[in-house]
Amino acid sequence: RTIRQALKEFCAIPQGDLHISPTEAEGVRVALIDHFISSQLPFIRIAKNHITIRDIDEMLDHAIWSTRRPGKIGGKAAGMLLAYKIILPRLSERDPELQGSVAIPESYYFDSGILSDFIDYNGLHHFHSLKYKSLEDIEQEYSSIIELFDKSSFPPNIVNQFRRFLELIGEHPLIVRSSSLLEDNFGFAFSGKYESVFLTNQGDSEKRLQEFIRGLKRVHMSTLAPAPILYRRDHNLLDFDEKMSVLVQKVVGRRFGDYF
Repeated sequence: RTIRQALKEFCAIPQGDLHISPTEAEGVRVALIDHFISSQLPFIRIAKNHITIRDIDEMLDHAIWSTRRPGKIGGKAAGMLLAYKIILPRLSERDPELQGSVAIPESYYFDSGILSDFIDYNGLHHFHSLKYKSLEDIEQEYSSIIELFDKSSFPPNIVNQFRRFLELIGEHPLIVRSSSLLEDNFGFAFSGKYESVFLTNQGDSEKRLQEFIRGLKRVHMSTLAPAPILYRRDHNLLDFDEKMSVLVQKVVGRRFGDYF
């Protein structure tokens, strides 16, 4: 909260009215990227030259996070932001007409601290060692994980954040996308290893909330699925404490009768 407040105060100052030395600005950008977006050094090395302090403030306006457990927005969300910041200036120079048509879908970032908080709240720490078991044991235990996640609940304050988010979005179709800390990383894509869930997001507020929570749990628990664990084993990534962030985007399209 202290960092958010400092960012807001800084970004409220009109550009050009406050001078920061290039070295101080670079240090602040690196610290903010490392804290909120990614700790991967190859990513930071590139991102610090493209993602600004104001970009991070704007991203955090669309972020939902746990007050108890810090987290990051994950690899997919981080890669999307960085690609956009690299591509857009080049398009504005070479093809302004195309540049006007390139945009990131309206996106919201549910950081990895939410999953950590969920695990703490429901006492699910014993699954941490699942990744070291045999394939047969992982497959067998995963079915019980699905059942256990379904019975478990998010802390009430987090559920209230979900409820406020859905009130903001209204009845618009959503896609709940995986964005784990390792996903879309340098050299490790994890393509097709984690879940993404489409939500119609229609009906009364309680129905939409329960549908959203089920979708979020499904993406979260895919961290413990056999396919990504085997992929991590094949690439010597098992010892990394993988956490799942979630990228929620409004589906791009328009209503057409009963369809979207």
